[in-house]
Amino acid sequence: AAANESPRPNAAAEAPTNAAPKASPSASPSPNHTHQTRSTASLYGTDLAVVDTICIFVAIMAGTISGLSTTGPLLDDRGRLAVIVGLMVLWPTMLWIKQTRDRTILGQGLEEYRRLLTASAWAIVLAAAVAFFFRVDSARSMFLLDAVLGLTFLLIGRWLVRRSMVRVMMRGIPLSKVFVAAREAHMDYLTTELAAGAGRFKIVGSLQQTPGKRTPADVVEQALACGADTIVVGASMSDSPQWTRELGWAMEHTDLHLLLSPNVVEVAGPRLQVTRVEGLTLVSVDMPKFTGANWVAKRTIDLVGSVLLLIILGIPMLIIGLTVRLTSPGPALFKQPRAGRDGKPFTCWKFRSMVKDADALRPALREGQEPGEATFKIEDDPRVTTIGRFIRRYSIDELPQLVNVLRADMSLVGPRPHSFDDVELYNEMATRRLTIRPGMTGLWQVSGRSDLDWERNVLLDLYYVENWSLGLDIAIFMKTLVAVARGQGAY
Repeated sequence: AAANESPRPNAAAEAPTNAAPKASPSASPSPNHTHQTRSTASLYGTDLAVVDTICIFVAIMAGTISGLSTTGPLLDDRGRLAVIVGLMVLWPTMLWIKQTRDRTILGQGLEEYRRLLTASAWAIVLAAAVAFFFRVDSARSMFLLDAVLGLTFLLIGRWLVRRSMVRVMMRGIPLSKVFVAAREAHMDYLTTELAAGAGRFKIVGSLQQTPGKRTPADVVEQALACGADTIVVGASMSDSPQWTRELGWAMEHTDLHLLLSPNVVEVAGPRLQVTRVEGLTLVSVDMPKFTGANWVAKRTIDLVGSVLLLIILGIPMLIIGLTVRLTSPGPALFKQPRAGRDGKPFTCWKFRSMVKDADALRPALREGQEPGEATFKIEDDPRVTTIGRFIRRYSIDELPQLVNVLRADMSLVGPRPHSFDDVELYNEMATRRLTIRPGMTGLWQVSGRSDLDWERNVLLDLYYVENWSLGLDIAIFMKTLVAVARGQGAY
């Protein structure tokens, strides 16, 4: 969700189709379809393997060459040579073992990078163990340089491949061509979500299950006939507990990839774990927790970050405040009560971007808003001043909220704080966004900002609340810098 770099697809390119021919219940996959064209996702997986290997090789060679002047000829030091060879073998191996190129995480942002960093950490630790075993004391600086360069090159290489992947998807070429098999109750949800998958998937066919009427062979036959490379199966596709196993048997001699959709939505990968209990395969879901060491770390980062940013931006903020004060009547700062954690009120600070009596004009302007929208946003708000339009576009007006972060009213990252007349229009789902402190930036800001509708805004906030992690905060903060620089969707 939060961390996907891909644009949303054209609806026309993602419309599901039921044009696939119907197969008889006893049908088996045709031999003509057993050799399929590789999916775009598989091709990118191969590209990533090549890029990763090159990055690791270049990084280690660079570190080695830079250290020769101080450590002497490489062939005269067998221990150092063993460490270099070990790192070259261990690093690509750990990237493979940790499934950093798995097709299900390509372009998924944080999860791909999380696996990359985890695999790299294991490789470096194991290589360090080799160095300790061979007592290679003379190569510590070289080893450290190899690790830093390797991580840097890997991250840059992955980013370049992902940008290439995004450009391909923008041209209407999906990562996977999907065939959806589900019961009626689940079909609409699956097709809608897959079609909104930012160009990752193109639905090329579907089969709606009638209880007891569709066999696994039917699904595989129709998927192959449609040219699909992936089958997505909805929950409760069959009353038989053996149905999914039989589907796997029917797929044995094909290159099809299988995705099963349980009745679990908006749950990030780290919270899910497959558990084997007797003859059952169960999905374990960790419940979101809003206390503990991670939340202490989050508050520490907020405290240190807000102090540093206030020191760095103090003089620019003073200049902005003076500019606001001198270019239109009224104070430089705008203060408004807003809903904080658990709905508790706090005074939110901003640079004033509107005319002095903007709040008095709010009720009249709100009457023309679409029903069901809790937040009040107008693209061409007549209350916004000339300088206000500029500082809102680049979110400069939000900088005084660093004081709110320092006071623990807000966090650097979290759902945006809303005024109480907005909160009064919340439904039960939207109220969940008040579970944690509001933030200066969040998933909404890196996913479209004010161009997003209210429903999408709520879903993004709920995803953040229930799947929060320090890694997700870092990813959002870095993407915020790009979103703010572009100034898109802010008004």
